[in-house]
Amino acid sequence: MRILADGKEILNSGVVSSFGMNDLEFEVSKEHSLFLIFHVEGKMEEKEGSIDVVAADGNKRKVIAKNPHVFDNFGPGDPLEICQINGKSIFMSFRVNVLGDYGSYFISYTFYKEL
Repeated sequence: MRILADGKEILNSGVVSSFGMNDLEFEVSKEHSLFLIFHVEGKMEEKEGSIDVVAADGNKRKVIAKNPHVFDNFGPGDPLEICQINGKSIFMSFRVNVLGDYGSYFISYTFYKEL
């Protein structure tokens, strides 16, 4: 099955639960050794959330979801561009929910490739 959305092809989609507040690591491309680290952090007393995509070690990018407790189903309005492979942008969208007082989290995610 091939799924298209807004000029992008869906590469992978799913739901995953964390072990505690440990980061999740996605292998975006084995061929290109590209990885995405998904990191969640926060404090219950904080009232503002944010999402950043930053460079990490080597061929790794990191998505940082800060204070996702401020909204149910916290995530970006539009897919985030995380890297390029062979001149085509790779995007990620997600929704993250924190369980308890930052005891663990789960995310639903989708990776897209520009057509």
